[in-house]
Amino acid sequence: MNEEAHSPGNFSNLRWPIIGFVVVAVLLGLKMILVNKSGEVPVVAPAPVAYSKPGPIVSGNVTIGAGEFLSKQIILNRRAKLSGEFQTGSVKSKIAVVVIDEADFENWKQQTEFKARVGTGYVPGGKISPMLEPGNYFLIIDNRANESSQSVEANFVLE
Repeated sequence: MNEEAHSPGNFSNLRWPIIGFVVVAVLLGLKMILVNKSGEVPVVAPAPVAYSKPGPIVSGNVTIGAGEFLSKQIILNRRAKLSGEFQTGSVKSKIAVVVIDEADFENWKQQTEFKARVGTGYVPGGKISPMLEPGNYFLIIDNRANESSQSVEANFVLE
């Protein structure tokens, strides 16, 4: 009466095992893909910035070679006053002191147009005291215009 025909071509009895096998195969394939991810680059945290602390930037006698300059980087995360004075050994010996930001430092080195926060021009001595906003700056004692070394008594302090 109700007899099912069991022939080799009838897969109704194998339908669920086949579906189970396919699901397991797909899950294993996804697991292999997730476990074997490639191309992930570990994230490297940037080095912490070392901000300049209040205190001496240049202190004492410094000798600057002929045609050279001395630069000190100042990195600020707050407003600060840079004050100081300098003196060469003779009225005939002249140097320049310049404070510029990082963006203008390369222009200054190439002797192209730049904007100084403060600059003395070539003089035997002087004082500066600019107020600096947060940012990156360079204090420069410049002897590039001279053909001989200069001995400079310099005292610059970040307040």
